Amino acid sequence: MQTFQFADRYQQQMIMLEKSLTQSVLSAQLIQNYLDAIYQANSHFGKLTLRIGKYCDILSRLMIAAKLSNALFITAYNPYGQLQSIQNNDLAQIELRKQLKQYSTSVYPGESIDPRNNWPAESSYLTLGIDLPHSIRLGIQFKQNAIVWGGDDAVPRLILLR
Repeated sequence: MQTFQFADRYQQQMIMLEKSLTQSVLSAQLIQNYLDAIYQANSHFGKLTLRIGKYCDILSRLMIAAKLSNALFITAYNPYGQLQSIQNNDLAQIELRKQLKQYSTSVYPGESIDPRNNWPAESSYLTLGIDLPHSIRLGIQFKQNAIVWGGDDAVPRLILLR
């Protein structure tokens, strides 16, 4: 069902399944929520806003300046979409930041925002220079349903992990 509903996005590779998956267990509504979300981060070029499938000029400039060719947007908040306490989310986010710093010195604080305000904003990180396989591993390790990842074209893609 999800594959048919989002067929054009899959064909354009704006939604991608982690390679071991043939179909996502996530509901069509949840996937749509991820597609509609606003992913923002603060950088030395100013605040950037990522939208799935839309070129981001500031992301492009950041990658060019850092001489890196990819970017990961990720959170450790609310594993598998299950609301957690602020304390548990913050502890997981601290651990995520430590791990991101092992891969890159270009780690920017950010936030994942539901434009309809049906889900609380989640503290997140934009990290440059983490390839897709490592990004997927981090998303799986921190029990996320999906991550946002982009290559040198500066177009964010939704990577479904479940």
